[in-house]
Amino acid sequence: MNADLKRIRTAAESAVLESFADVEDSLPGNAATHADRRTRIALFEREGLPHRRIEPWKYTDLRTLVREIAPLADSAGAAEVPAPLLSGARQIVVVDGFLTSGSTDLPAGVTLAPLMDTLVEGAASLAGADTPDRAIDALNAAFVRDGYALSVEKNAKVDTPLELVFMRSTGASMSHARARIVLGEGADLTVIERHISPDGEACQSSAVTNYTVGEGASLAVLRTQDEGSDAVHLGEITMDLAAKSHTKLLHLVAGAKLARTETRVVFAGEEARLDVAGITMVADRQHSDSTLYVDHLVPHCDSTETFKAVIDDAAKAVFQGKIVVAQDAQKVDAQMAINSLLLSDTADMVAKPELEIFADDVSCAHGATCGDIEEDLMFYLLARGIAPNEARKLLLQAFLSEGAELFEDHPFEQLAFDAIENWLAAHAAR
Repeated sequence: MNADLKRIRTAAESAVLESFADVEDSLPGNAATHADRRTRIALFEREGLPHRRIEPWKYTDLRTLVREIAPLADSAGAAEVPAPLLSGARQIVVVDGFLTSGSTDLPAGVTLAPLMDTLVEGAASLAGADTPDRAIDALNAAFVRDGYALSVEKNAKVDTPLELVFMRSTGASMSHARARIVLGEGADLTVIERHISPDGEACQSSAVTNYTVGEGASLAVLRTQDEGSDAVHLGEITMDLAAKSHTKLLHLVAGAKLARTETRVVFAGEEARLDVAGITMVADRQHSDSTLYVDHLVPHCDSTETFKAVIDDAAKAVFQGKIVVAQDAQKVDAQMAINSLLLSDTADMVAKPELEIFADDVSCAHGATCGDIEEDLMFYLLARGIAPNEARKLLLQAFLSEGAELFEDHPFEQLAFDAIENWLAAHAAR
């Protein structure tokens, strides 16, 4: 006898579906856009929230970790926009999922359109995979109201950095924002993507940023996630790299009670290069997941992936990195490393670097290390009269700073040093 098994939805899963039913008619978009939204929400009706039986979500079980879904924000609340991290940077600000500023006073060669308008006009698509591993993108596409589409003209050299601010006002609510950035052939752009929310507020958010880097273009991105102590942050970055382009990406992760950031990169043209690094600093009972996919589809491309993590108290950090080299992608050089330090007996680290290589003329490697502060190094500093707390701080600072080496002598390097210093000031002396 065969028994029909019916999966019982959690309260959070039911809330997602009920929220969509309540707001679907008010979401912007034409008939095709709403059809895309219904296709994407069908994933949650069929599968529910991602859980540990889905391999890419094995270590970040949202079905267990997220018990409640906050109501959807229907407008931008009052929020004080912080000063730019880099002096002179032009800010494009999204508050509670709504574009509030940035459409004027942009550098020459840069244009911006509100996503809400492009959805209404049918100029933007929310179509995508409805597989469980793409849950962040699907959730965002189903609910997103606003964001923006930004483009950089061919051969435009944008000297002024752009700061893309995704922030929350006060209140326990959920917001979804989406941005698309397209660099024309030979363009040059520097971007700070900044995610912030107030401490003590149970904010929930998803943010998806799609980058398309044209042939011969250069893109430098610093993504900072410093959300409040009770926040839930789900982020995704996708990058499509054309021939002879060069992209550098640095993740700085220190915030949110629960966070997962996915980075998905596709090499679409030969002689492209990617350098991506991450610096994760978590404590208390934080859970932070950095997941990376790099698909080498064409020959003669290089990539480096370097991640550093420091975990204290009862916090948990996850790194999943997967490099795939297609059969035709000969002469590829791909190097991945994750190094982590556990500062307490209750700290937890999961490191899962992977390679899938279908070509036979490549240079690829991956590795992972996990441990405590080196006793010999600590003894060396203590023997020279340096106080224990200061010695510990110096060693952690040196360890984490290696993650910023891809931006050596660049303003982003100093911003990374500042973020490390701020976190260590609060935690290293414990």
